[in-house]
Amino acid sequence: MEKFMKLALKLAKKGTGRVSPNPLVGAVIVKDGKIISTGYHKRYGDFHAERNAILNAKTSLEGSTLFVNLEPCCHHGKTPPCTDLIIKSKISQVFISILDPNPLVNGKGVDILRKNGIEVHVGLLEKEASYLNRVFIKFITKKTPYVALKVAMTLDGFICDNLGKSKWITKNNFNISHNLRNFFTAIMVGANTVLKDNPQLTCRNGGRNPIRIILDYEGKLAGKNFSVFDDQSRTIVFSSRCEKYNGAECYPETRPEDILERLYSLNIDSVLIEGGASVLSQFYDFSDELHLFYAPKIFGKGLSAFSGIEKYIDEEFDLKIKKIRRLKNEFYLEVIKNVYGNY
Repeated sequence: MEKFMKLALKLAKKGTGRVSPNPLVGAVIVKDGKIISTGYHKRYGDFHAERNAILNAKTSLEGSTLFVNLEPCCHHGKTPPCTDLIIKSKISQVFISILDPNPLVNGKGVDILRKNGIEVHVGLLEKEASYLNRVFIKFITKKTPYVALKVAMTLDGFICDNLGKSKWITKNNFNISHNLRNFFTAIMVGANTVLKDNPQLTCRNGGRNPIRIILDYEGKLAGKNFSVFDDQSRTIVFSSRCEKYNGAECYPETRPEDILERLYSLNIDSVLIEGGASVLSQFYDFSDELHLFYAPKIFGKGLSAFSGIEKYIDEEFDLKIKKIRRLKNEFYLEVIKNVYGNY
């Protein structure tokens, strides 16, 4: 059973960067022990995974088993309810990893299937499915974006030397960094990072460009030309002055909680914060995971990634290392702060 759900999860990942703020969902249909059809949610507004799998089938689905990593929807949204089509297709058994946290669905999809004589099992590869859709789960249940922090630093925790130089502390994080830009809906930096580096903040490994968010509370970038104001991607600026920014959207919020509330209202489900130290520190307490890249360098003096926060040894640090990966002579850590679901 697990091999079929693993395939559903693998298919679900193919929608990364294209379905948000919807969840990542894959579906596999099995009959007599053989896979007869598959499908996944390809992009926001398109058919859901279950519907695609059913429509892709070249044979009768009567008596078959459906494997799907998220509870099938049972309400009319941009597409019709998947539960109706599952019932109509005479699928006899459904395996689901996790229930949909959306109150419009939560448990209701399972109830409808069972009331129509379909055998339903919930919990297969629950941890993997919860982790995959951690952004969706938080966005739906907490009504605020999922926040990730990304930092490249020395072994002693500095993001630049004592002269303010930072290019390039790490050299082997390109693929992971740009996969993150594809995974998260938006990317955030402060005005000083734009002034110093003039970054594009785009995804350059074939993925989708994230929405660019610039914190420019003092209006340092107003009326000036930088790469973040080109037409490669949508740009949002937060500034107390709300000056004109070459066509970018501008909002007046300056407190992290107010900024996140605004992003939620704009249907932005997740944000990857890349710096600098001031922005990383401002949003640390609101973050859900950290992506830390370390280079075998020691500065002794410099700027700490989190120089704006102050913690003490007797405080509780509920951090969980999710991944450790060696990148040639460097290494990468994915650290989870808040868990949404079970993983």
